[in-house]
Amino acid sequence: MAILRTHPSAEGGRYVPFALREDYPAYVDGRSRLDGVRTFLASRGITLPEDGPDAAPHALTVAALGDRKEHYFLDYIRTCGITAYPSTIALLESLRPAGTRTAVVSASRNCAAIVKAAGAAPEARADGVHYPGTHLAGCCDRTTSGSRAKIRRTGTWSTRPTGCR
Repeated sequence: MAILRTHPSAEGGRYVPFALREDYPAYVDGRSRLDGVRTFLASRGITLPEDGPDAAPHALTVAALGDRKEHYFLDYIRTCGITAYPSTIALLESLRPAGTRTAVVSASRNCAAIVKAAGAAPEARADGVHYPGTHLAGCCDRTTSGSRAKIRRTGTWSTRPTGCR
């Protein structure tokens, strides 16, 4: 993230790169796109203007950075794919012949792309596209973190890459 190189951080003014394993769960996961940008930048002592959804692509605003992050994320999914948990696919395949309808619920506007890349096809979807502004909590919402582990054990989609770094 180039902004980290050009704005001194709270870490004594030195460059501190985005660390996926530490920074993503702490500042991004389970938050809206813009809240994730704000929270991560705040962790580095950086504050930017908000701007609107039509921000110039390379503007130094929260909205523009959020749009770029979403573009990179969708490009990554198209390029690298997603590995579904085998238990999720097995569960879907066992439910359909029994006549059980399936659905996916996600706060993400990228839910359709993720589900498609994972090779799953639930019958219904409730997500950030269908229900914008309803504040569906992310899977890692701090208020539901206890049930997150249970959901993962019974099967959800993993965003672990297939052949990508």
